[in-house]
Amino acid sequence: MNRVIIEILEMKGCPECHVMKKVLNDALSDIEHLRDKIEVVFLDLFEDNNRINELGMYRCPALAINGVIYFMGEIPGKEELKSIIISEIVSR
Repeated sequence: MNRVIIEILEMKGCPECHVMKKVLNDALSDIEHLRDKIEVVFLDLFEDNNRINELGMYRCPALAINGVIYFMGEIPGKEELKSIIISEIVSR
């Protein structure tokens, strides 16, 4: 098992971004035993523009795992997100 990198695009004042962060935090709380395998990076729309363009994120909120966008302009359910994170950890 290797580390996974979760990148989340957020914009200050975006209510959907706040919800996405909460869902992510709730999912991570459920898999706390794997937390040392997970790195979370918050991307700011204005400060991290180069990385956002590399990933192809063009809507908020957005979430990528290991450089692959899984959600953009939509908010996943906690169980769905948790399942994807675990799958990424196990497959590495």
